[in-house]
Amino acid sequence: MITTVAAYAAGMLSLSRGYVVPTYMVLGLATAYIRLASIHRPSAVLPFNGRLVLGLVLVSTVSLVGIYVFVRIYVQYG
Repeated sequence: MITTVAAYAAGMLSLSRGYVVPTYMVLGLATAYIRLASIHRPSAVLPFNGRLVLGLVLVSTVSLVGIYVFVRIYVQYG
């Protein structure tokens, strides 16, 4: 389930019609499913500490660098 939503969200980044209703409907359905499924099983809460912040900063930086490199390689002006 999560891989399907992640692939759909990644596909939305490459579409020019990212603000239509079906786009948000799929993400909304996934959110509703997760909320309903979590009622029956408690989820683990990540502790907010320096290691979590460092991991988030690292993932964000790698993502931004990856997007920058992708754009610099594949964009064709003119």
